[in-house]
Amino acid sequence: MNSAERRGTKRWDDDHYSRLARQRGYRSRSAFKLLDIQRRTRLLRPGGTVLDIGAAPGGFSQVVAELIGSAGLVVALDRQPIAPLLGVRVLQIDMNDPSALDRIRAVLDARQVDVLLCDAAPALSGVAAVDEAACDVLVECALALAAALCAPSAQLLLKLFQGRGGDAQVQSLRSCCQRLRCLRTSSSRSASREFYVHATGLSLKRLSALPRMV
Repeated sequence: MNSAERRGTKRWDDDHYSRLARQRGYRSRSAFKLLDIQRRTRLLRPGGTVLDIGAAPGGFSQVVAELIGSAGLVVALDRQPIAPLLGVRVLQIDMNDPSALDRIRAVLDARQVDVLLCDAAPALSGVAAVDEAACDVLVECALALAAALCAPSAQLLLKLFQGRGGDAQVQSLRSCCQRLRCLRTSSSRSASREFYVHATGLSLKRLSALPRMV
């Protein structure tokens, strides 16, 4: 193990939410981000249909499955493999794959999505312009899926990053929904630039008309 790996392991060991995640059987500390947001927004309801984008290793999906119950459906998507989760349908899929939409529809089995979650983050290069563009692509892929799969009453929860790209995404989303809240979770690392947007009252027509980079 090199010095960078040792530092990363120490941060994991010393982090309160990481220790708590292990104690409670969650796969990642991100579970507590969603639990915090749920407490503030009542985003997830029993029996709902939820699409979880960028789901690996499964922290968000575990929380979703607990909250929507056996009558609901959670579909977890990621390019990386996700080990099986009780109550979760897992798809290892690239959102840019032309067959992605049809594969997701097949799993949904004619159900419309009530809540679309995107906690995805790109592998960061350290070059701000490159990283912002990569974040934009992920969000735009998520919005394209929302326009195609969501019910008119659906809600969105998307992770963005502070900066010009995140600000531009917020402004675009404001034109497509009746209400938008920007949320910072108590379990986000203090140095992180991440924040979440919670959008309700969607206009799917306007959402589908947003410009895409991909």
